[in-house]
Amino acid sequence: IAQSSQISVKASDYDALRAAGVEFPELISAVTFYTNDFDTTTQGVDIVGSYTTEMLSGDAKFSLAYGWTDTSVDKYDPETTDAGKVRRLEDGIPAHRATLTWGQSWDDLSMSVRANYFGEYYAT
Repeated sequence: IAQSSQISVKASDYDALRAAGVEFPELISAVTFYTNDFDTTTQGVDIVGSYTTEMLSGDAKFSLAYGWTDTSVDKYDPETTDAGKVRRLEDGIPAHRATLTWGQSWDDLSMSVRANYFGEYYAT
């Protein structure tokens, strides 16, 4: 379920809106609504690895997480979902992402450092 693309209100729609009791329908230029009018296929892989060792007179843990995701729109209604919406669904999140974490602890003190990577994605 997602929000439809903007659908422009035509001049002929204003009479119907007035008949339905809408005051000042000319102030409405476009409408959107929530719809379930497209089918998608999403596949991906997530991999996480970690390594623990003694380092800097304490305990260190290194973790690497990687994820790959691919989404394709299999079917949609062009009346409510335009090509821009399809592109946002397919390319609006990064296909590749990764996180590298280093955690270090000494008795009652601990710290962590984290780096994130996000691949290219489409943004409007």
